[in-house]
Amino acid sequence: MNTAKIKRTHDNLYLKENRYKKPKEIFKLVLKLIKKNKDFKKNLTIGDYGCANGESTYFFKKNFKTAEIIGYDILRPLIYKARKEVKNVKFVCGSVLSRKLSKLNSNDISICIGVLSIFDSFELFFNNLIHWTKPRGRIYVHSFFNAYPFDINIKYSSSKNWVYKKPKYWESGYNIFSTKTISKFLKNKKEVKSFKFHKFTMKKKINQNPKDYLRAWTVGAGKKKTIVNGLNIIQTFYFIEIILNK
Repeated sequence: MNTAKIKRTHDNLYLKENRYKKPKEIFKLVLKLIKKNKDFKKNLTIGDYGCANGESTYFFKKNFKTAEIIGYDILRPLIYKARKEVKNVKFVCGSVLSRKLSKLNSNDISICIGVLSIFDSFELFFNNLIHWTKPRGRIYVHSFFNAYPFDINIKYSSSKNWVYKKPKYWESGYNIFSTKTISKFLKNKKEVKSFKFHKFTMKKKINQNPKDYLRAWTVGAGKKKTIVNGLNIIQTFYFIEIILNK
């Protein structure tokens, strides 16, 4: 495995998707969490990190019309599409792992949905979001986390990439950090006043996509459904809400 290179190709699927007017349930949850805070002014500055094709940014701009919103993504084709589809929003191409992507204390709110699991470590990711967020600001990170005290690095390869003896490459994107490890890290950050894990429960049924087994689907009946994908992973999603000190 170590002799094959590692890359990520799955994000290209967002070039074919146009769900701007059909927001994901996770967008609705972060909106609900933000609106619970009565202290925020109307003219917010919001950084949407890992915005992909701008579907999330479109949703936030629709609900915060007077806010200044900037969307960030590392893939230039996705940024081009976002600029075409989403108006009155600035989009920037770059990595959340680059401290220079945003300026110190740029945002009242920093949002990052579905990005953390790409990385093999989380420290730089959180340090940058804290650096870019204003004192008393809030950070919302959505990912799947392990409620048990173990951190897992996952690499996978499609069967079509297998050649004699080994795959052509491995892909990243489904690493799972434990709530305990993240909590230990945040408790030691002097900039962090408090934080909380909000569990995300998928109430809507999602059908399996036979053309893309990496896309999650739900199993089980009733209001609380289990989210799985073709890597045989049960995805337990949370939002971390981080409140910074003055």
